[in-house]
Amino acid sequence: MSSNPVISATRTVVADPNETPATIGVEPGGTLEWTNHSRSFPTFEIQFIGPSPASPGDILTGTTKVVVHVAEPGTFEYKIRHIPKQGADKVTGTFAVRSCRGC
Repeated sequence: MSSNPVISATRTVVADPNETPATIGVEPGGTLEWTNHSRSFPTFEIQFIGPSPASPGDILTGTTKVVVHVAEPGTFEYKIRHIPKQGADKVTGTFAVRSCRGC
């Protein structure tokens, strides 16, 4: 039995087009969940710049949430594409998430 269990806590990030999300940390093996409550931009997409912490099968576009299962350590930069029902998209960022032991 391992003395270092994998911590799989979920860390939540707000993906509101009028807020700047703080840099957030998550343990490798943990989960990041972006939430969206915008009525003006009901759909959003997480766009990683460079390496992505997303696992195969993670879907980066959603309405109320996007969930990423983080397997590897590192710092991952991303932008958020906010998609309205009609009209032009709005892209915010660059933001970052960090995956490390003890985050």
